[in-house]
Amino acid sequence: MKWIGLLLPAALVACASTRPPTVLVHTDSSPVAPFATYRTFGFGLAGAPPAPFQESARSFAVERRMRALVVAELVGKGYSEQRGPAHPDFVVTVASGYTAEAFSMGEAPLFETAEIGAIVVDAFDASSAAHVWHGTGETEVDPRKIDDPLLQTGVHRVLASFPVRRADSGPAVISNQVPQAHGHEDGALRVVP
Repeated sequence: MKWIGLLLPAALVACASTRPPTVLVHTDSSPVAPFATYRTFGFGLAGAPPAPFQESARSFAVERRMRALVVAELVGKGYSEQRGPAHPDFVVTVASGYTAEAFSMGEAPLFETAEIGAIVVDAFDASSAAHVWHGTGETEVDPRKIDDPLLQTGVHRVLASFPVRRADSGPAVISNQVPQAHGHEDGALRVVP
């Protein structure tokens, strides 16, 4: 199975510098996932961020805000959130975290530190528990506050490749099936909050 990795800025907060932050997005999808049959989604418990990212004091708040943004993105793609006792077709989990990353300033032995935030969105088939989609996004963040516009941009970019569901008179059809990623970086995206 291929995984769709989506790291979104964990603390997705404003970049301390004046230049817009770069958001790196990774996605992967299972080639056998039955996206054409999915109509509804629900949420599972939040996961732990992948190493080297760690949960921060703001992770819970970021994940709560992510959930509302994920709902908006998936509803916009034609899915419905399943609430109540009925079971959804797929289950979504989110996670966020941060890490401090040291980097050298030119050839000098001076090092600067950047706070990097990550967000993760995963989808699992509700009937089989198979991991069908994974996405991650990461960017430089300000760990003291959550940058809501940057978080919204991150969730949007991470879920951009999630299959769109189109309803017709017949069975459900996916109007733009996700191209299969090969575990490589989709590219750096410039984000202007």
